Amino acid sequence: MSTEERLAALYAELLRLGLPRAAGLLSRSRVVAAAARGPRNVMAAAFLAPYGRGELQWPPQTSPPIMEVGSRLGELSGGSARHLALVEAIRRLYRQAAMAADRADKEAAQRRDR
Repeated sequence: MSTEERLAALYAELLRLGLPRAAGLLSRSRVVAAAARGPRNVMAAAFLAPYGRGELQWPPQTSPPIMEVGSRLGELSGGSARHLALVEAIRRLYRQAAMAADRADKEAAQRRDR
């Protein structure tokens, strides 16, 4: 399996099943380092933060509140209760931001239709 295929599998496992099921892929440091250099979304970055110490680059669209919470993730051990709690906090912030953006789009569309 190539590194690209492993990266795709890692992202799929992280986003579909969560951290515990992706633990086998997270033990491969080369794959984790490659994934941490360019995570596809905020949730993948949150899961990878403790494993990619110093390598993690948050996606460009990451909001400041998520970055603030995410800055603490590099100090934690991967898979710990605190890591999972901060990942959940980031998931909630991400969802809240997505809902606000969707609401703004809908309001803008309603204003155009008037």
